[in-house]
Amino acid sequence: MKIGTKGAVFSDGDGTLHRSHLVVHWMREAVETKQLLPETLRDVDIAEDALDRREGTFHDFGRHVIDIQTKGRLEGMSAFHSEAIGRAVVERYGNHVNTFPRELCRAANDSGLDTFLISGSPMHVVRPFGDVHGIRDVLATTFHVEDGLFTGTIELDWIRDEGKKRAVHLLAEKYDLDLKQSVAIGDTEGDISMLTEVGYPICYNPSRGLRAEAEKRHWPIVAERKDSCYILVWSGWSQRYQLQETPKPIIPDELQTAFNARYHAAYPTP
Repeated sequence: MKIGTKGAVFSDGDGTLHRSHLVVHWMREAVETKQLLPETLRDVDIAEDALDRREGTFHDFGRHVIDIQTKGRLEGMSAFHSEAIGRAVVERYGNHVNTFPRELCRAANDSGLDTFLISGSPMHVVRPFGDVHGIRDVLATTFHVEDGLFTGTIELDWIRDEGKKRAVHLLAEKYDLDLKQSVAIGDTEGDISMLTEVGYPICYNPSRGLRAEAEKRHWPIVAERKDSCYILVWSGWSQRYQLQETPKPIIPDELQTAFNARYHAAYPTP
């Protein structure tokens, strides 16, 4: 782990800070504006419907979303229109966020710590989303462009092959960060390589795969449902997870005051 001068907060985008999936909103807006053919989203729509009916898995849904970006299906799309679509999506859905990650990022900003967003969604939608929420820097999927059009290939991808691990270290070098005093928060298996690199990993509404990894590594689990939040921390004494009333055990000292105040304001005791 790099030892810099201060910690930071690294957050996943879709399903963590954002309540649903910026990339899917971006794709659907691209279909609406005739930048993509409707059949491009056929497998995504089928997988999402199965997920909504609790008959499919999040893994299957995510795989189809990634396939559209990585297997040349965006070839010929206008980069100019992609940026416009990204701005439109953020204007409409940019404030559809989850409370715990939002307040974590705000507390970091209150405490003078940097916040970073690492996402597999397109940069054209992640960048404006990050700007709305005061994120210092973002790393997201970027596509190769020639003559103003996507060629169908990717220049930078932070989701495959431990990409989020590489992203964390790139940002740590750039901003002189202490990863041991940093927080990372994510919701799926794609975030594991990011979570392993910091001193304070948080598994937020985890997928089945991430939950299994969390239980193996004894990482804290945060579950947010409606207007309630549940923090589960591994107890070495009882050898099982225990419910915590405060987020104190899962964040560094630098964040304690600001985040505890925000947490209790967001989730007041009945």
